[in-house]
Amino acid sequence: MLTNEEALRLIKECDECFVVWATDQNAIVAVHPIPTEEDRLKALASMGTGYEGPTKGRFLKSRDVTLQTLQAEQAEITRVATRVAIFNSWTSCGIDALIDILNVDWSTWDAFTDAAGDLPTLDQDIIAQLIKIVETPFMFGPRWEAMVALGKIGTSAGPRAVDVIEKSIYDSSDHVTAVRNRVVARIRQPASNWIQCPHCYRGYVDGIGSNIPSVHTCTECLGLGRLPRSGTA
Repeated sequence: MLTNEEALRLIKECDECFVVWATDQNAIVAVHPIPTEEDRLKALASMGTGYEGPTKGRFLKSRDVTLQTLQAEQAEITRVATRVAIFNSWTSCGIDALIDILNVDWSTWDAFTDAAGDLPTLDQDIIAQLIKIVETPFMFGPRWEAMVALGKIGTSAGPRAVDVIEKSIYDSSDHVTAVRNRVVARIRQPASNWIQCPHCYRGYVDGIGSNIPSVHTCTECLGLGRLPRSGTA
């Protein structure tokens, strides 16, 4: 292992180098000078660290490297390790606990509603939050997403969800009316009245938006991922 000061001295002895960090120790284990262009491939092929743990490497222009550069790399290793530890801790969480972990603000609201609806969640606090958003007279986008999530949740959303949706979502267009009525029916009717939509995956279909591949709402199930069983609609 090398201290940052020791590594910096080696880095400054060449024009360009390949620096290797042991990520589990958060320390530099090797500084490899990069020779002239004709010898570069041979040099790269022969590089080794003698370290058997996990590593990461970076090509650096020696003139641009300072002690702060190396310290910043260490900070990044620490940040990544912290995130990995957090993600690994989630593997023991239940579904509703995972939803509770989400940082619910407007930048992540659609991801939150997608998760709540697609699971679907049975957490009554989350369902109450979705109902509250539908009922609140402000931006229509978050209210719409909350309504669709409640439709995906189905009967567990409860009769209050139906009351709020019918009072709060107006007939502003044929499409809005159709989705609202489908959501209300989904919440009111037993799960046995519905089948999985064969045209999509949980209400999502592939499409093109602004000339790039994107995800769109299924026009068959109106984004709920479920269709009324024949004879029950």
